[in-house]
Amino acid sequence: MTKEFDNGKKGRKPSGGRQEDLFNSLESIAVMRKSSFKWKIELVKQGVTKDQLAILKDTLGLEYATLGKMLSVTDRTLYLKKDKEVFSQSVSDRIMSIVDVYGHAYDIFRDRKKVVQWMKRKNKAFGDLAPIEVMDTQVGMQEVQNELRRLEMGIY
Repeated sequence: MTKEFDNGKKGRKPSGGRQEDLFNSLESIAVMRKSSFKWKIELVKQGVTKDQLAILKDTLGLEYATLGKMLSVTDRTLYLKKDKEVFSQSVSDRIMSIVDVYGHAYDIFRDRKKVVQWMKRKNKAFGDLAPIEVMDTQVGMQEVQNELRRLEMGIY
């Protein structure tokens, strides 16, 4: 379900439920990917909580060490953050970038197990690194998005 924003465009945002529910499945993450930019910006500025990140971590099948690399913070920082404490705007923005990538992958594969496997499998497109290994920079995340678009279009 979606709700519209009055931002001059027909934007959507995930509706209903608690904020923690945003990250509890790849289906909800795929909906977030298609949400309005205004809603995403509001979420980033509000800040993602440690609770939300913990749910996202489990949904994506990642460890804090891997997430820390992807977010450019130490895993210690992730462990020490209190449950309701929010991350900075820059970390929350990187979390949304990860959400966009995984949501895109789910839109293509339509299966959590396939998404997790693809993200962890070495790929020649990334110099024999796995997608999650190159997602520690914005350039890497963009290249993973580019590869997903190629898959979506049938270009291998």
